[in-house]
Order: sequence, then structure tokens, then C-alpha cells
Amino acid sequence: MRPMSSPNAPQAGLRKLLWERLTGDCPPRTHRQSIQEELDLLFNTRRFRIPDEEAERTVLDYGMATLEMIKHRHPVLAVGIELEIQAVIQSFEPRLQHVQVEVLPDLDEEGRTQVHISGQVQLETQMEHFRFPMTLS
Repeated sequence: MRPMSSPNAPQAGLRKLLWERLTGDCPPRTHRQSIQEELDLLFNTRRFRIPDEEAERTVLDYGMATLEMIKHRHPVLAVGIELEIQAVIQSFEPRLQHVQVEVLPDLDEEGRTQVHISGQVQLETQMEHFRFPMTLS
């Protein structure tokens, strides 16, 4: 039986993000917190160009497309949002694997779209399942 660790204790094998290594801004946190922070940054960054679907995304493609860009490419907005989130995670958060995205049909009380992101993450020698709720505003 493995000993229980504090949820805020650093986990073995957790590599600091490049920004954290460059700035020295790296408080101890869990693997889940690290991924959640990176997803928050990724989804709160807007890009203003449409990458070529055939080409690999570059740093110029970092972030989410605007809703107008998604609507232009996909007539069904929920499907477009799901595809955009999956593509962004695949390109810029390689720790997450087998990502599934679900756009919930009902808006929250403030009229925002709710999204659930699930999949797997490699932690040392084992795969762990994850589920992150997300709100798009």
C-alpha cells in the first residue's frame, strides 16, 4: 500500500513548465495543479489566425480560436468547440493523452458554456485518468 501524500506536495517526475524555469516562479504543487494551470493559460489565450489543418501547429497558433473562427469552420458550434479544444490540447499539452471533450448542452447560471475534458496522463510508470471541468466565457 502506498503512503498517502498531501494534495499540495510536489510529485516525483513533475517537470516545471518552461515559463516557470525561466522566471523562477514555481511554488510546489501537484501534477494535476500544474496541468490545470497550463490549460487555464492555454484556453484564456486567443489566437487570431487559422492554422493550416495539415500543418503542425507552432507557437503562433498557441491558444484558442475565437468563437467567430470556430463558427466559420464548423456549422455546429458545440462540435467545433470540441474539435478546437482537442486540437489545442494535442498540440500544446503533451502530458495529456486520449483526450475526450464534451460540451454540455445547458449553459450555467451566468450564460456560459460548460465543457468537460477527460483522458489519461502518464505519471511515472502508470496511466492515471483525469477529468477537468472548464467554463468558456
